[in-house]
Amino acid sequence: MLYGCGGGNLDLAMASNLDQALLAGTNDKVKMTCQVKFSADFQNDPDLKGTRRFILEDKNKDGDVDEETVLDVSLPLYDPANLAEFIQWSKERCPAQNYILILWNHGGGWSPIDDQPKTKGVIYDDNLNQVGLSLDDLITGVKQSDTHLKMLYYDACLMGMLENYSSLTEIADYAMGSAHSIPGVGGNYASLIENLTEQDEFEPAIKQYIHEVVSLWGTYYNAVDLALANLSSWPKLMDAIKLFTDELVNTYEEDQDKYDAATNACYRFQPGAYFFDAIDYMRKLAFYSMNPNLISYTAQAQRALDDIFVYQELTGALASEGLSISLGVTLIENGRWVMGDKLKLNWDGSVTDMNDQNIGSWGSTGDKTYGNLAFDKATGWSRWLKMNQQLPTDNPCFGSDHDEDEGEDDNIDE
Repeated sequence: MLYGCGGGNLDLAMASNLDQALLAGTNDKVKMTCQVKFSADFQNDPDLKGTRRFILEDKNKDGDVDEETVLDVSLPLYDPANLAEFIQWSKERCPAQNYILILWNHGGGWSPIDDQPKTKGVIYDDNLNQVGLSLDDLITGVKQSDTHLKMLYYDACLMGMLENYSSLTEIADYAMGSAHSIPGVGGNYASLIENLTEQDEFEPAIKQYIHEVVSLWGTYYNAVDLALANLSSWPKLMDAIKLFTDELVNTYEEDQDKYDAATNACYRFQPGAYFFDAIDYMRKLAFYSMNPNLISYTAQAQRALDDIFVYQELTGALASEGLSISLGVTLIENGRWVMGDKLKLNWDGSVTDMNDQNIGSWGSTGDKTYGNLAFDKATGWSRWLKMNQQLPTDNPCFGSDHDEDEGEDDNIDE
């Protein structure tokens, strides 16, 4: 079940992905339904206008689509009821033992800044003022459909985060995504259909799919990852991170200089973003402080993550540097998100300029957004976000191949 939109500049990539799926076709084992919306610039084309819903034809037929329905372009993909209705329609037309939901479009990780008071993270629709699908919208929509997913697949940038995956445990057995930005070319849907068809078991099929996709990405992009996570092992990771956070908060006063140095050295997934490698950060905090408890809890978290990752592949440059990529986690200082060199969004909901002068409100608070995440409820990580005094500024980032000017070709980051 593919659910997404062009997002203003990914339409050619979305069309290519759909053509890949048509090339493979479906069969008795694997079916594919789609609900997609092309960007505003394409809405005058009668073949692309509206919100389009269809089923891929069997490979033995004409390699086209069945039951295509054109819904209104104003249909909000971010509405949980519309997501639920699409899933229910898919189940009625193509009943199956296992269901995969693919979210296709731009991804923004987890952020408090878009469309408050909810936070939006994926499927930004330029037909509707770039409003996207929030984590809460996603969870609510899948639950309303009365469906437990085999896998939630983020074919979008930056969605491989602890904050996102912690909530997915309610709705899915597996999650697949990237902690980095990914090329606009996206996944390979012929590969996905063919591997699910040819392999008898789910995990080997997705492992081969990841290998084929990352191999393609690596021809141009230096820093990309893609991983399959088994969410059944998630509670052990949360337990380890909670113990780690407890110790971090309790010892910050005596070890602040060491923790600050670690904060300024951990791996950042995207220049200017708040998303940092969770295990790398834990390792550096433990190593710089030589705190035996932090060292122990880091090892526990690593073991849990090793159980969670069924398979992960990195592009060659990351692998050759010996980097070990885990999942993203939010890292800010003094409970505030610094927006470039202009504004600070504070935990209490206020907005201040860089001189700390109050200039208004950002529409919600840290407690109502971040504090309501399943991740924060399990670990209390927000305690550290409010206590940490070190603004991450000099962090190493293998993201030089995701500069904004790359959008001039048709392979813009998702």
